[in-house]
Amino acid sequence: MFGGRWNKKGSPVLYTGESKEIALLKLIVHTPIAMVPALDVLTLAIPEESIFELEIKDLPDNWVNYPVPSILAETAEDWIASD
Repeated sequence: MFGGRWNKKGSPVLYTGESKEIALLKLIVHTPIAMVPALDVLTLAIPEESIFELEIKDLPDNWVNYPVPSILAETAEDWIASD
């Protein structure tokens, strides 16, 4: 439905966290309260070969800014298309 920092509108991705608490905190911070859905918690095992890791040094200096620089979604779109 919506694009995000790491995806464009129409490219479904699953945003995750290393713990339930981090995932919940990200949801609370980035989602208007009226849009918070009913929640379920699940644990995922992600195969090593499916992980794409970006290092901070490879990101533009303004990667944490709002509005989000479009290069972040472009990078993710390239990764999504490569599968």
